[in-house]
Amino acid sequence: MIGEIIKANYPECIVGLAGSSKKAYRADYEQLIEFCMKEKIYLFQEEHIKKYIMFLKAIGCTEYTIRRKYTTAKVLFKKLHRKKLITVNPFAHSIFPEVFPERKVFALKDDTLSEEDCNILIQYIQNIECKDIEMLRNTIIVLLFLEAALRIDEVECLNQEDVLVYQNKIVLIIKGKYSRHLEIQKGALLENYLKQYKQRITDRKFLFENRDKKRLSSQSIRSIVRKYVQGAIEIPVTPKQLRKTVIGKYIINNAEPKTIGQITGSRMEAVNRWTAALTKTGNTGVVISQWK
Repeated sequence: MIGEIIKANYPECIVGLAGSSKKAYRADYEQLIEFCMKEKIYLFQEEHIKKYIMFLKAIGCTEYTIRRKYTTAKVLFKKLHRKKLITVNPFAHSIFPEVFPERKVFALKDDTLSEEDCNILIQYIQNIECKDIEMLRNTIIVLLFLEAALRIDEVECLNQEDVLVYQNKIVLIIKGKYSRHLEIQKGALLENYLKQYKQRITDRKFLFENRDKKRLSSQSIRSIVRKYVQGAIEIPVTPKQLRKTVIGKYIINNAEPKTIGQITGSRMEAVNRWTAALTKTGNTGVVISQWK
């Protein structure tokens, strides 16, 4: 049955992913196996795609989660077809079914900080007296989201060797599914903190460690962001919201979609969808005035 083939081959699709991402994608594939077993599917065909999506919707998955699970399944079946484990790729001509007629394409304006909030946050960070290495670490983490638009698992997986501070720029070597070299020009607030931090952690492998000398977890990173941002602007903010804030700024300032994709490690399909959502009448709203 197709479930057994999926179980034997999906580990190849999660090789190289960061810890939290690997866990999420593994759960996606296990759920796909569960669906195939429940429906007793011997050969997964195109007609099963919508059934799988409706199955996910019925158990309470959000549209965002279902889209991710659809994409992970699409990647897997492409691999299975390439390895000749299946004769036909059911996702070859598939388009995500419109099962969410009133969906919000990209709630950017509701999910980002205003320019005023960003300025207050940066001012707050500048005024923090980093008395110890932990406070210095926490400051850098917040700035990586605010200036580099990183994902939480990308911040979590940074090692010392992945951060290079040159005379006129900082280079971040981002590993994982969206590997890239990200350059941050000199003058960024991040540069000053990184130089101080790297001088004090020469004996460490991980860029961010906890008190037990282990890699700082994604949950700890979320807590740090929440604490620092709420201390500045008194509203709860997630790392993802900081990332979306940077993406929104690029879009509103008319950056090339290809450039946005390269900087943020996003697929062109996603960048085009976000751009369309922002430039469509009624979706620009406050964001346009904030970032112009």
